Amino acid sequence: MPTAPTASAFAAVRRFCRWHVFPSQQETATVDGTGTNKLVLKTLHLTDITSVTINDQAIEDYTWDTGGIVTRSRGRWPRGIKNITIDFTHGYPNVPDDLDAVLESIAARAGAFPIAGAEQQNAGPFGVRFTKGYSGGLALLESEKQALADYRVPVGF
Repeated sequence: MPTAPTASAFAAVRRFCRWHVFPSQQETATVDGTGTNKLVLKTLHLTDITSVTINDQAIEDYTWDTGGIVTRSRGRWPRGIKNITIDFTHGYPNVPDDLDAVLESIAARAGAFPIAGAEQQNAGPFGVRFTKGYSGGLALLESEKQALADYRVPVGF
């Protein structure tokens, strides 16, 4: 089980990336039919699809890629609201190597500020006052955001 700062770092990364990234997990998504031959799942590392249903009817005429795009092989996905359900597995089995340093950096800051929402912390004669809404050390640095950019799902997915 991860320590609190590590869990907080994982949560900060997942919030920024807009999907869980790691570890690999099975998920069910019910999505809107697009009226086109493509659907986009909220993932950047799709590893398997176990079933697809349209209005509770199983189909098999689709292909998918690791980027999360599910393509209808014949015809189009029917337009509709929450009419397609997809059972899939996605995410990296472990923390990707290039994210280790980012997670360590975030976790170190989370550990340095264990009291989320504290307005002031003192150490001897020294003190620091946080602005309202301070996230307890979990605001990502610009360099961390750049390192996470390749793992971030675009807005709207």
